[in-house]
Amino acid sequence: MTNVDELQVGKNLVSFQSEGETLSALLYIPQEVESNLPLPAMVIARPGTGVKEQTAQVYAEALSQRGFITLAFDARGFGDSEGAHLQVENPYSVVEDIKNSVSYLSTLSLVDTQRLFNVGICMGAGYAYYATALDARVKAVGMISPYLNAAEQNIAAFGTVANLREYYLSGTSKARQDFFENGVDTYFSPVPESDSNEVLPIANGMRGYYLPGHPGAESANWQNKLNLYGAEAILTFSAFNVIPLMDNIPMFMALGSEAYTVDNSKDFYEKASEPKALFMLEGQGHFDIYWRKENVEPVANALATFLKAN
Repeated sequence: MTNVDELQVGKNLVSFQSEGETLSALLYIPQEVESNLPLPAMVIARPGTGVKEQTAQVYAEALSQRGFITLAFDARGFGDSEGAHLQVENPYSVVEDIKNSVSYLSTLSLVDTQRLFNVGICMGAGYAYYATALDARVKAVGMISPYLNAAEQNIAAFGTVANLREYYLSGTSKARQDFFENGVDTYFSPVPESDSNEVLPIANGMRGYYLPGHPGAESANWQNKLNLYGAEAILTFSAFNVIPLMDNIPMFMALGSEAYTVDNSKDFYEKASEPKALFMLEGQGHFDIYWRKENVEPVANALATFLKAN
């Protein structure tokens, strides 16, 4: 556990426990720390497959500059964090990591535990919302470029449930059997190495953001691989399932008008309860909000204003 005396203004590398394994995280402390203690704080959940040094860090830094203590963490099995199975995108595991990140922030004397928030980008937005619904310590949630219904959207991506079982579940099931018999994990590359009209729009969008050389995603800790062991868990995840548990919990959503997730996100927003705010960036796609300064700055301003008011 981090000693508060060891922390400094700006970026700190910290670690703490989540379900018996060590998480690595970046903790940002704003300049206002000396005059305005205790400060509001937030956990920032990264997009699927991401690590803390990518867009989570971009928003952690931006929101810290607006007076929040921010924590961007590596989920178990990713980046510098421990994990029994590496690179498993299990929504429910990440949700537990978010809740344990809240627990870590709550131990810091710098933090106002009555002003704790969750924020997430892409799949992290769905995870952040889900975690908030199950955690009474968290007072509001921010969702940026959200991807909220992996259950429905993955079926749509494969066209039919039969296709999904043939091309996806057959792989996850084989991976589980291989690990049981041989103790070996099976990996695949979620981001195509070359552009192609034959791959899904989301895959090409991921290629444009995640692959090396991209200014918003450059990180030695990110790997273009996911573990098929346990990868079926994502097929059951939907933030829609916990909307009834979020009655009167403030929600902020930032969304690009050209995002491939826009219709699903608007549907979610309509179903969510007040108080809520929708910040639409006209002409912007899903991945454009991850890192582009001209988008990050207004999103951070709007989110900070919303959280301070709620």
